[in-house]
Amino acid sequence: MTLLRKTALMLALAVAPVALAATKAPNPTVPELGLRSTNGFDSQVYLGTGKGVTIAVLDAGMDVTHPAIRGSVSLSKDFTGQDTVDDDKGATGHATGIASILVGHDASYFNGFAPAAKILNGRITTADDQISDLWAGNGLGWAVKNNAKIVNLSLGNRLGKGALTDKFNLMADYVAERYGVNVVAAAGNENDTAVAQAPGGSYNGYAVGATGAAGAKGRSDYNRVTWFSNYAQPTDARTKPDLVAPGANIDLAAANWEKRANYYSGTGTSFAAPMVGGVLAQLIGYGKSKDLPTDPLLLKAVVLTSAGKARKFEGEAWAARRVRRDNDYGFRYSQPLDEEQGAGRLDGVAAYRLYARQSSKNTPLNTWKRASLKEDQSYPVKLGKFYAGQRVDATLTWYRHVAIKDKNDNGPDGKDSYWQSATLADFTLTLLRDGVPVAQSDSDVDNLEHLSWILQTDGNYSLEVYRFDGSGAESEAFAVAARVVKGDPVVAAALAARPASAVAAGGVTRGMGELVVVPEPGGVGVAALAAVGLLGRRRRGVRRD
Repeated sequence: MTLLRKTALMLALAVAPVALAATKAPNPTVPELGLRSTNGFDSQVYLGTGKGVTIAVLDAGMDVTHPAIRGSVSLSKDFTGQDTVDDDKGATGHATGIASILVGHDASYFNGFAPAAKILNGRITTADDQISDLWAGNGLGWAVKNNAKIVNLSLGNRLGKGALTDKFNLMADYVAERYGVNVVAAAGNENDTAVAQAPGGSYNGYAVGATGAAGAKGRSDYNRVTWFSNYAQPTDARTKPDLVAPGANIDLAAANWEKRANYYSGTGTSFAAPMVGGVLAQLIGYGKSKDLPTDPLLLKAVVLTSAGKARKFEGEAWAARRVRRDNDYGFRYSQPLDEEQGAGRLDGVAAYRLYARQSSKNTPLNTWKRASLKEDQSYPVKLGKFYAGQRVDATLTWYRHVAIKDKNDNGPDGKDSYWQSATLADFTLTLLRDGVPVAQSDSDVDNLEHLSWILQTDGNYSLEVYRFDGSGAESEAFAVAARVVKGDPVVAAALAARPASAVAAGGVTRGMGELVVVPEPGGVGVAALAAVGLLGRRRRGVRRD
């Protein structure tokens, strides 16, 4: 079985204790560097610390007496039949560290993203990595029945190569729509597909990859995807992960703290996932206090739209997987996320500004909408007058619908049957300038669309959400979030200097401010598109640091 949660199954990813002694406050420039790089502590000033929010950590149990999480665990239950809800005190553990990222509150020693939140400790795996759909499903059902709005699943396996099956993905999608639960899963550490996974392959939840490649002087700058983080392979029609967060050399609470150091340094996508969950807890707590909607559709649109564009493992800029010229829509993105980082890197402050619709000098527009569409209907979103060199980020989300046969008449659990109850609705998200389409996200295999587009010319911009006929439910709820980011002066100057012929042909700026003038398709043009990665990507070989 391939589970993400254990040291032995993390590809030997340096999960060794470090000297963060309980009797001495650590150097403030060293601990929590990975956590701080998400702006997840800065966002507490605006969003709060998750008060009134319940988070379920479904794992192998945790040490509820650790100073970083003591008092935060409101309920524990074992689903494995081994009659323990504790982490492995003979080792550094796993879930204890995850809980510390979420709710850590050890004074000056260690802080988490949402220390005011409460934790449900559900043990669904054994110490030797035994798991099943039944145990995992029972734990997930228990979590939602106890009002968890975030579920952290830092575990999983490739479909067909472990005990978890697509049934668990279906259940995750069911509780997201039916109970409003944000299911956050680790994408995996095998440098393999992030799509064909359970639970990371769910549609309505999140799969989270890891950043942390070495930067200057060998220190992680957390702006580059790690070599081990699972990604969308060329054979994957869908794209995962949804986004990335720091997952290398992360400071964590240790389950064996009574005998050794209180904290240790861990590496893996297991520890990136709770960073997303922690920011979601902040958003939910804030939303409840401001009477804002907190449904998973809106929060996912907000978190993905506000993500920063990072770098791939080899240093390339963020780029949509597949795009082509289209006579009607300018540029059409059929695989709109990056294969390694999804929508980009988690940013807590940017998520706040978007959710709260707060504009700033660097982000002159933050907005979102929720609505529903029947077949062959459209929904306009006016953005306003913006300028060449500025960037529009936008994400559209909707649900995959899953039905249940409740065999015990007691709500969802691992004994029930789940199935997709309707075909996936087909939406497009189009960016228009003065009413003329310039770019469109049009994936027909996933339940999100995403655009990250640097404006080519000044104009009045808008978005259009359109739903095709022939799929989905009669009426489909959706959420769309959008922001406009301050322009890069270098990019703006390059745009202004383009010859008129290039403007007429249509150019596209993508990624981290890199300007690519795309030629007309055909002949040499097609070769040039392939050269800049617009028609696909080369297969990435296995790498070892």
